[in-house]
Amino acid sequence: MNALVDPLDIAAQDAMLTDGTVIEIRPIVPSDEPALRDLYGRASAESMRRRFFSYSKRVAEQDVARMIRPPGHNQMALVALDHGMAIGVGDLVRNAGTDRADLAVLVDEAHHGRGIGTLLIEHLLAAAAQLGYRWVHADVLSDNTEMLGVFRELGVPVKRHASAGVVDIDFAVPSRSAWLYAVQAREAVADHAALDRILAPASIAVVGAGRRPEGVGHRIIANLRAGGFQGEVLAVNRGGHEVCGASGYDRLSDLPVPPDLVIVAVPAVDVPHVVAEAAAIGAHGVVVVSDGFAELGEAGRCLQREAVSAARVGGMRMIGPNCLGVVNLDPAVNMNATFAAINAIPGRVGVASQSGGVGLAVFQALSRRGVGVSSFVSLGNKADVSGNDLLQYWRRDAATSICLLYLESFGNARKFAQIARDVGHTKPIVAITAGRSAAGARGVRSHTAAAATPEVAVDALFGQAGVIAAASVSEALDVVALIESGAVPAGRRVGIISNGGGPAALGADACSAAGLELPVLSKRLQSRLAQVLPHHAALANPVDTTAGAGPAALSAAALLIAASGEVDAVIVVHASLESGDRDALASELTAKPLAGPVVVVTFGEDVMSVSGPDADAAKVPCFAYPEDAASAIAKVAAYSEWRRRPVRRLTATKAASREARSIVDAYLEDNPAGGWMDTDAAARLMTACRVPVIQTVAVRSVADGVRAALRLGFPVVVKVGAGSVLHRTEEHGVFVGLRSPRGVRQAIRAIHDRWGDDCPVVVQPMAASGVETAIGLLQDRSVGPLVMLAMGGIATDLLADRAFRLPPLSQAEAREQIAALRAAPLLHGYRGAEPADTKALAAMLRRVGDVGLQLPEIVEVDLNPVIVGATGAIAVDVKVRLSPVEHADPYLRSLPRR
Repeated sequence: MNALVDPLDIAAQDAMLTDGTVIEIRPIVPSDEPALRDLYGRASAESMRRRFFSYSKRVAEQDVARMIRPPGHNQMALVALDHGMAIGVGDLVRNAGTDRADLAVLVDEAHHGRGIGTLLIEHLLAAAAQLGYRWVHADVLSDNTEMLGVFRELGVPVKRHASAGVVDIDFAVPSRSAWLYAVQAREAVADHAALDRILAPASIAVVGAGRRPEGVGHRIIANLRAGGFQGEVLAVNRGGHEVCGASGYDRLSDLPVPPDLVIVAVPAVDVPHVVAEAAAIGAHGVVVVSDGFAELGEAGRCLQREAVSAARVGGMRMIGPNCLGVVNLDPAVNMNATFAAINAIPGRVGVASQSGGVGLAVFQALSRRGVGVSSFVSLGNKADVSGNDLLQYWRRDAATSICLLYLESFGNARKFAQIARDVGHTKPIVAITAGRSAAGARGVRSHTAAAATPEVAVDALFGQAGVIAAASVSEALDVVALIESGAVPAGRRVGIISNGGGPAALGADACSAAGLELPVLSKRLQSRLAQVLPHHAALANPVDTTAGAGPAALSAAALLIAASGEVDAVIVVHASLESGDRDALASELTAKPLAGPVVVVTFGEDVMSVSGPDADAAKVPCFAYPEDAASAIAKVAAYSEWRRRPVRRLTATKAASREARSIVDAYLEDNPAGGWMDTDAAARLMTACRVPVIQTVAVRSVADGVRAALRLGFPVVVKVGAGSVLHRTEEHGVFVGLRSPRGVRQAIRAIHDRWGDDCPVVVQPMAASGVETAIGLLQDRSVGPLVMLAMGGIATDLLADRAFRLPPLSQAEAREQIAALRAAPLLHGYRGAEPADTKALAAMLRRVGDVGLQLPEIVEVDLNPVIVGATGAIAVDVKVRLSPVEHADPYLRSLPRR
């Protein structure tokens, strides 16, 4: 069996249990023998009977001796460690000569009920997939109801057979979506439990809180006390001084009881020691506000890794370092654990920001707009807790119904997409990202790499995951205010009403630019509008009431349009003629229940939601300019459309074929640094990946080329086959339509004259006619595999007509990717032409995406052109770049190692 990885390369992982604590899971090594003996020595006779079906000391000793042997393709054993103590083991033993393995687990009885057995099985199954196992078997005693329950709730379809008191359990190494979502559900429970101890602590200790009012630690305690934090606040400083009424202690070990949360505000060099001390006393979480870590270079990165390691060993999660702190405005908590003055109101918006400054600005701006916040987390360097963790927390947080993120990087973009898809169907996610400008020019770039800018990658990620992408902080605030007010449009139809022709025209132009529709209002509705507006008003849409219509008439008309069912949202573009007009309009609009989304444009006045005198009245979101309102409505309408689509579960792809894996491994063995494959090898690899490629024959001499052409049948194509020549057409390395041996000879000689006699050459048959497209794949650093579709041939760069998606692609998403091209009509029989086989093109897009997931060493693919005919699609030119990568399961329930 050809293993996907060397068993010795399977890395240690930190992972969370269902109670939110962190343990380490790693392969067993010989030095673990004493710890394993201790684990087995603590086990009761009943536990050992369930493990071995019978028990003797000799059996346990043999099992320990077997597990400490170095792992190989026939065995893998893992240990779970809590504070360095072995609390569970699990192992796989391959059945000789098969792709099946037996699985067994033992968990310390003192730690039953924490999910350790489930976590060990998850990691064993991930190892089984990496080692190439296809099937797993477990024998469980029929009275071992606890372990039978673990298998039942694992999320993997199992086959059971009971005989003589033993239940035989068989299941395939999981690749189905049910497994991924079962793992994610367990991870969400663990994330919420871990972060709840940080965001809703009963007690907080601030280390580094001294007497100086300007000190960071002092300011945090002052804010906690002033904000009315409901729990206990403790100050830790040299001398044990009291701070702002909080009891003082000289060190953490002097505290009477372990605090839920430790906030660290000491010099960076002292942080790892303080975190380790917090772990040692049994604290549940830590926030590091100190700076001087990875943001300053390698020395800081080392300190950061030490701090994270100390937290993980102690079973804690860590926010920061280099962060502002955390806030929870739930009245039952009232926690401002930051060193900034917070002027905010409680509400439903959860905010997470990688930048403390941006996060604080967003926080304050939301308050000015009358939008309340549930919790705020300044992520800082994201050494441990990330945006993914916060989404998992908010997913289960009843106080949060909107998620707002400011991100500068993605730690695990594929997991972000998976989490966001689930969260977004119940709670909108609005995201602002930085660092989206085009990457610096590469020395040599394929068509795909040149087009796949960071902005393109993030847009593809957000679009498929249902995330509302904001181009600026201001736009994000507009979108959040619109959603929070409840004025969520279900579609793109907009009605505009204004008390001036110019404002109405500007509103119409803004809506058109944002992709919104302005339907002509029905005669019946226009007749009703005429009854409440001046007789000379324009009624079609936009509705120009003229300056003679006051707030009451504007409001009456807006409510009629909103209730008509002919539009999905109404924009009231209001040019104030007298002071107090806006407040009067607000009172009129909110005096009656709103039958549909209504927003107000105030032309430069302060932007905030307006409401009537009744505190329970609906709020009407306000925007400074028509462009702001149109953009926010368009983005929220697109989100509404996304939510109405059938829920699409991410699916894992099938394992790569052995032939494809062998080709990749052989190339990287000969080229350890990677590189562009020669054309014939690239074609063989794509064919092994079940991607349709035209027959490609490698030749080394003129005579070989002629013989190949005669076998294939004229006309043929002759190309330079060296992987180093990326743009063959531009470099005159492609000769098409050759109809004779003489033409083949001349083409090969021309290639050898330019690139040398050793330069590889390929011969191909001429492809049938069809529409030229291009399919590409790029392993993007921020989001993972990215699939490109474009119009092909020389038009790829000229037209820049491209669409990007993240795999795995559903059939619907592949069809949407095709439809996203401006030139898509060419594929559907433009001007009487025969329609192309778009179903085959969609299948190829999905297949190329699967290649990127199955074989991450394939870092770049350029199939250009792909000829899409009436009955199929085939790649006629193939470029593939390989590079060695670390194998990692992006869906494994584990925390990133820093």
